[in-house]
Amino acid sequence: MQEMDLGSQYGITALPTVLLFKAGKIEKQWIGLTKKDVLKAKVEQLG
Repeated sequence: MQEMDLGSQYGITALPTVLLFKAGKIEKQWIGLTKKDVLKAKVEQLG
């Protein structure tokens, strides 16, 4: 399965896992639930 390959490629061992990319590289990564306003702020920081 493609999804399992991607999970292994990025070292994902738990759900939910959030990866934020910028220019093709992981800039931020965390595990667990995140409120919408916190997620939005993290995405905007990458701007």
